[in-house]
Amino acid sequence: MWKAAAGQQINLNDQPTEDDEWETDPDFVNDVNEQEQRWGSATIAGSGRTAGAIDMSQLRKETEEADALKKKKQLEEGASNPAFGYGGKFGIEKDRMDQSAVGHEYVAKVEKHASQKDYSAGFGGKFGIQADRVDKPYRDDSEQYSLKKIDTKVWDASKPGRLWNGPGTYEIPVELYAENRKRLIEQIHAKDPGKPVILLQGGDEIPFYDTDITYSVFRQESNFLWTFGVTEPGCFGAIDIATKKTFLFVPRFPTSYLIWRGPLPSLEDISRKYQIPNVHHKDNIASILRNLNPSVLLTLKGVNSDSNLLSREAHFEGIDKFRVNNTVLYNEIANLRVYKTDFELDVMRYVSDISSEAHRKVMRFAKPGKTEYQCEAEFLHYCYATGGCRHTSYTCICASGANGAILHYGHAAAPNNKMIEPGDLCLFDMGANYFGYCADITCTFPANGKFSPSQKLIYEAVLLTNTTVFKSLKPGVSWLEMHTLAHRVLLGELKKGGLLKGDVEAMVAAGLGGVFQPHGLGHLLGLDVHDVGGFIGAKRSDLKGAAMLRTTRELKERMVITVEPGCYFIDVLLDEALESAALSRFLVADVIKRFRGFGGVRIEDNVLITKNGAVSLTKVPRSVKEVEDWIAGKDSKTWEHKEKIEKHASQKDYVTGFGGKFGVQTDRQDKSAVGWDHIEKIEKHESQKDYVKGFGGKFGVQSDRQDKSAVGWDHHEAPQKHESQTDHKIGFGGKFGLQTDRVDKSAANFNDEPAKVGTNYTKVKPDIGDAKPKDLRAKFENMVVFSTIQGAPT
Repeated sequence: MWKAAAGQQINLNDQPTEDDEWETDPDFVNDVNEQEQRWGSATIAGSGRTAGAIDMSQLRKETEEADALKKKKQLEEGASNPAFGYGGKFGIEKDRMDQSAVGHEYVAKVEKHASQKDYSAGFGGKFGIQADRVDKPYRDDSEQYSLKKIDTKVWDASKPGRLWNGPGTYEIPVELYAENRKRLIEQIHAKDPGKPVILLQGGDEIPFYDTDITYSVFRQESNFLWTFGVTEPGCFGAIDIATKKTFLFVPRFPTSYLIWRGPLPSLEDISRKYQIPNVHHKDNIASILRNLNPSVLLTLKGVNSDSNLLSREAHFEGIDKFRVNNTVLYNEIANLRVYKTDFELDVMRYVSDISSEAHRKVMRFAKPGKTEYQCEAEFLHYCYATGGCRHTSYTCICASGANGAILHYGHAAAPNNKMIEPGDLCLFDMGANYFGYCADITCTFPANGKFSPSQKLIYEAVLLTNTTVFKSLKPGVSWLEMHTLAHRVLLGELKKGGLLKGDVEAMVAAGLGGVFQPHGLGHLLGLDVHDVGGFIGAKRSDLKGAAMLRTTRELKERMVITVEPGCYFIDVLLDEALESAALSRFLVADVIKRFRGFGGVRIEDNVLITKNGAVSLTKVPRSVKEVEDWIAGKDSKTWEHKEKIEKHASQKDYVTGFGGKFGVQTDRQDKSAVGWDHIEKIEKHESQKDYVKGFGGKFGVQSDRQDKSAVGWDHHEAPQKHESQTDHKIGFGGKFGLQTDRVDKSAANFNDEPAKVGTNYTKVKPDIGDAKPKDLRAKFENMVVFSTIQGAPT
């Protein structure tokens, strides 16, 4: 209708033009074509913008070109003008995304703190730098879970003095291996102050049977790796004890290797990588050693106490020309490997963190309908993709249901190929490996996400065993005694659950613990998952139930050991026990029958022995509630850090008080604990104990003794009077300061002295007779007048 109102004639027979897009009115009365819409109405004819006067295509082209030119200019200026960036939540951001929008949580990539780049300086945790270098804060299943943020710096694979697998992975300083050699030199020199030379041979690539393909990816022999850190195959290493010099001998590759392996590192490249000055080709080993003129070559030869396999002794053409001793070196290196340096502990913390994170991923991934090998693949993928761990420390054990009773399930005859079924209990034993250093962690959890009553009974029995042993760990404790303790606790819990009967100590003595836990409590951990040195200075136990122990040594500081109690229902062992008169008297056969096919439970942590206790390097949910909450996707924070830390001096000497959040407090409560909402009863100030001195309040010492520092107190204080207000002989503190004449100059009997009081002074006439004074000043003046009349002193 607006056309008619504008004075235009309306033709109902008119059809919309080709450009007409507004066919919303059936009669086309209010129809507007595109030209009229753009140029403003039916007056288009009067404006001179008739049909054909405007070329819409040309207009669009000109607009696009002008816009492009403007953007180009802005882009050129924007390089030096932050105004062309986008002002977001944290300032100018070049991505020009509005990070300040409602609901947008900006997670910025911040530069790493020194403690995250240099582990020797401590680990940057929730509350600052922690010297024990253990990551105490809980990390949920988001980006915060990553142990270290991926940095965006260009990766230099030949970074000298560092071994690593790329951005985001831990950089191992080669000082780790230099420190190991230093310890070894000191040990050997103390026994042989002459001119011995240590000679070790590294590992070689192993062909896959009779094929030209190597077996898996090469992994260095552990003793050679511990000493030199070299990851390439086919090398030798030597240490001159007298001069403390290290020599490395590497293969001489033909130029044809350039085709298959790419650029070959030079001797200088290898020297720079490992920070070993003396690098030679190994075909020169005999001549180099002759020049050193050693009194004896110390070579490595010994039997591994776990595998009973013989180590490889160094051999080269011409070694028969030297005096050789192969009886000393094996035990010396093995014993040094038992005690980890700070450098080694940093790597072990890293690989344990990666393994813990991978286990947490798998706990949420595994569910009925998934296969065991899919869970294994999830673990392997996370360890490699996130942590750079190309290897695992052993074959992954992903056992579900009855397979949990097979201790080393996952081998070729049982290859993690079962489908997880509803009601299964999953026992997953897996650990990553980073440059040889191992993690070994076992988690047991219900595939359904909720423990059944029977599963909960066995799980909590094993968990109590684990925590009881952990709390007992410290230097000087016998590992054999810990193993016996584990059996005692486990059997006691099974008795409470109705599976056993009789005296628990008698069960332990009879060896019943070996029926339900037919393996040792744990083993040393390091460059081998079952690390060397388990029986140096110790003997295997002949006690029942302890024959499978991998070490019986006394615990010492810097040992890393696994704590892995378990409870399994293995048919062959149960049958033997039921047929044994010595053991069957403890078994409640009807109840145990219900647990056949149950599988098993194992809870395994990697533990560092400290000066006064132990620290768990494993960070996974452990209690029933923690496990169930984690699988359900809840952010449980109760398991964040399991640690038995060294006590502070104030915790050992209570005379000095307790070191809490706000200093030393004599109430001896740990206010510094994570999650503690501090409501503190602090030691009283002396003004609170000695009221003669007044009360220490918000604004200093107040003699009215009210606590002005209380929360919510709005301070309205009556201050203590000045002495001039309490002792009028000193003078009177009036409105205009202290006046020593103490005479109210506005009083009626004041003799006017203009020089003193000024020309604007006006006397106040006092009220007389019985008239009531009108104000306080009049009252005061009347009092002075009457006192003067009566002869009273003023």
